[in-house]
Amino acid sequence: MQPLKYAILHCLATREGREVTRDEVTMMHFGPARNKNGTYTYKSKVYKSINLLPDEYIARWHIRRLAAQYPGRGWSHFGYEKIQHLSGSWETLVVNNNDNFVDPREVTNGALGINGISRHFAYVGGCDVNMKPKDTRTPAQITSQILLVHEIISQHPNVQWAGHNQFAAKACPSFDVPKWLRSIGVAEKNICQRPLMYKF
Repeated sequence: MQPLKYAILHCLATREGREVTRDEVTMMHFGPARNKNGTYTYKSKVYKSINLLPDEYIARWHIRRLAAQYPGRGWSHFGYEKIQHLSGSWETLVVNNNDNFVDPREVTNGALGINGISRHFAYVGGCDVNMKPKDTRTPAQITSQILLVHEIISQHPNVQWAGHNQFAAKACPSFDVPKWLRSIGVAEKNICQRPLMYKF
């Protein structure tokens, strides 16, 4: 158990205007990873066919269908604590007790190397119709994100907000989070000062 240091904003890297369900996110994260040779890796074990996978996450027919459509990462944890729908509402994937520590049961796989000291929040969207990075946040998502940012800061006065693109060379969450945080009045001490690793 380590002290909380970061709150990270992500996007699901899904097409603008398309809603995403919890089942889809479950398959994106827990589902088997499709290998180049046509096999699947799930919890470090290789399976020759999707039909040979254990039933833990894909017993129901529609989940098995989603596994074929959305190859996963084979993780044992969700990538995010909450996902934000187009309406601005947040859906909890991992319950957090809101203390100043990241308990092992609260760890999510949001950003390699800092998951034990971070909380991760992802909005639905992040790509244009051609699946190129784009800030697709709806007005409702932006309003709700502002409330979340200030709520987390009020609960954890020393937390630093950041974008995933400050810890990995990828576009996620498809906008410059520090610049946005300054525009909504967040204090510099609550803004992670790491430079973006992705140039827009």
